[in-house]
Amino acid sequence: MRKPPPSTSEADSTAMRGERPPGAVRAAVGALIAALATGIVEMTAQLWPIDLLGDSLVLIAIRLLIYAVVLAAIVLFARGRNWARLILLFGLGVVGMLSLIIDPAIWIFSDSDLGAFIAEMDAQLAVITGSRIAHIAAVIVAVVAMIQRSTRQYCSKAAFMSKRYTHASQEDQ
Repeated sequence: MRKPPPSTSEADSTAMRGERPPGAVRAAVGALIAALATGIVEMTAQLWPIDLLGDSLVLIAIRLLIYAVVLAAIVLFARGRNWARLILLFGLGVVGMLSLIIDPAIWIFSDSDLGAFIAEMDAQLAVITGSRIAHIAAVIVAVVAMIQRSTRQYCSKAAFMSKRYTHASQEDQ
């Protein structure tokens, strides 16, 4: 009796059937999770003290929804979904990175005084600045890892296996 092929979800769950994802994929996933965490830390620090939350509840809900979508995309990318990798590359690597660097870039190119900024930095601003720097670094690491050949091959192989198993199961019916 012939064993039925695995379902699409089974093929996607390991991408390469029993093999661990390449190091570049694991590095990208770790960096993406770090970027997500630092984004949450920065958002929380910007809203401190807590009495400022009232006016920002809608914005907080939108950001949390975005974070949930990003987390889902990270999970799907880790399972080898190439479209999730591409969404993360564009969404975080381009749009997200621009949103992280545009305010600091405007400040730097305006008449800014870095010495005064550092001298007047309080704990809240230190957390915001530190988390922003860590967030940028994590996104850079993630983007570099997501464009590596091994990552592209992993996602391509997962897509091929998914189509192969889906096609095979349709032929058996």
